[in-house]
Amino acid sequence: MARTSVSINIYDLLPEGALSSIAWALGVGIYHSGVVIGDKEYAYGGHPVENVSGIYTTVPRTLPPGGRFRTCIRYGYITMTEKEIEEVVLDVGREFQGPSYNLLTRNCNHFTTHLLYRLTAFSTPKWLNRAAAIGVAFPYVVPSGWIEPPTADTVGAVGTAGTVDTVDTVNTVDIVDIVEIEEILDNDTSPELSEPHSSSTSDHS
Repeated sequence: MARTSVSINIYDLLPEGALSSIAWALGVGIYHSGVVIGDKEYAYGGHPVENVSGIYTTVPRTLPPGGRFRTCIRYGYITMTEKEIEEVVLDVGREFQGPSYNLLTRNCNHFTTHLLYRLTAFSTPKWLNRAAAIGVAFPYVVPSGWIEPPTADTVGAVGTAGTVDTVDTVNTVDIVDIVEIEEILDNDTSPELSEPHSSSTSDHS
């Protein structure tokens, strides 16, 4: 039976420099991520078109605007058929629609965590979305304009209608519970989990 590799690519959205390096070492950086299934990378972004998935595909390691590649974490192989994989992605797309995008509670990293679990039963490292968890705990530090779904006036850079799949109308629900504030500073959720700071690629352990 054919096997398909699964991994996640993580991109640093902070400008390169001392701040980015410190945030990376402490596990409090700001990241974009996508799930690589075979030769396609699946990611999630917001747009204002109702009843349309926010999932889009790119060539693996295509840099997001203002981002740079940080690391790849490999999760091995799955034996699902291409059709089975497509069905999982479409099902996830019903829950991750463009208008439901929220920087703190439903962003690209929530999508990565959910799709990865559906495919492999593994989870992403907690530090991947820790910045969002901190934002949930302290919402007053995040401008409200960053949290609301994009409007027709602001959409364009991410998740345009031409890059997403149409799905049936469904009610969106919360998929990934935000970690409790005491977990945010838990030492075992640092980037050392996959040692990304020491290598451009790493295996899931």
